[in-house]
Amino acid sequence: MCYYNNGASDSMNWSPETGPQAWWKRVLLSCCALLMMVASIPAQAVFPADLVLFRPEPYLEQVERSGFYQDYPELAFELIEAGGELTLPGAAQFIKTLFPPERYTGVLRFILPEAWVRAQVEQAVTDFWAYYNFRAADLRIAIDFRPVKTRLQGAEGQALVKAAFEELPECSAQDLINMAGLLLQGRTDEFPRCRPPQQIEQPVYRGLQLALEGFTSALPDELALAERHSLPGQRGPGGLYALFRYGLRWSIFFLALLAAWAIILLGYSWRRFLEWAGPPLYAGGVMGAVLASLLGVAARWLAESIGGILPATARQVFGLFSGMALGVFQQFLAWMGVAGVVFAVAGLGVILASRIMGKRYFATTYFLRD
Repeated sequence: MCYYNNGASDSMNWSPETGPQAWWKRVLLSCCALLMMVASIPAQAVFPADLVLFRPEPYLEQVERSGFYQDYPELAFELIEAGGELTLPGAAQFIKTLFPPERYTGVLRFILPEAWVRAQVEQAVTDFWAYYNFRAADLRIAIDFRPVKTRLQGAEGQALVKAAFEELPECSAQDLINMAGLLLQGRTDEFPRCRPPQQIEQPVYRGLQLALEGFTSALPDELALAERHSLPGQRGPGGLYALFRYGLRWSIFFLALLAAWAIILLGYSWRRFLEWAGPPLYAGGVMGAVLASLLGVAARWLAESIGGILPATARQVFGLFSGMALGVFQQFLAWMGVAGVVFAVAGLGVILASRIMGKRYFATTYFLRD
């Protein structure tokens, strides 16, 4: 009776059909297994990245969930007070002159309506990912102020001026004298806070309308936030980003290449290939799932650490945008964790299948050689 050890370790080194495995084949198989374990980690990120990380929709959903469209007037005024008028020169002074503090954000929401803000955000996110998904040759993210200027220089601007005097007491005689002098001098920003009588309200409203048109005319038609041009004949960015994106996608092909090379080294034996492939798939899946969990914890810790050292207004702005980015990143990591579990379960399934096939093969060979 011929008996041989068909254990998992020895069966990779010796076969009744081919005899002992050459030492160099064992070394190459070990290297292939190690490379497959490492390459399976980026392979687990391919579909989650294309599903979540590199699409505009998850970012727009996070903007919606963050409450940005409800809170942007307060945020804009805090930025104006903290860092000056960066994008709306003259608007803050106009609003503070005519309206009480409790109406500042409401007036700013009127000047920059929510529908316009949504359109600008959606266009910016869409243009960004069109470029970074290699579908556009150039990147240009800009704020289009033309709809705002058209509104404020027309009937809606007049309505805004009239709204400034609602619920205010009527001007006294001295207020009217002061108002007339200021109107002649063009110093409408120093008007007393009172409602002009009907006899002179039209000249007053017209003077304030001119002031409103003055700061809207100072607005640019477009404010470019980011511009980038690709090289001739190229779509999207190049450099390290392109290498990263293409490398991520080619990791699946690299896994297939390693598997094909292992099958050749194992003499085209599917039983021995399953024995070989199970452990690196399982280990790579576990490593990918653990890495996804660690990255989620590290990203949250980093965001909190950076936010903790920033000034109050900057902390609020950073917290808003980092929270949106963190939400998308955690969605990506959740899907990557699922992919890691799938790889680990697949590895366990392959190990189990190889054990079943090995037992059957051993029993058949044992009785045939008896």
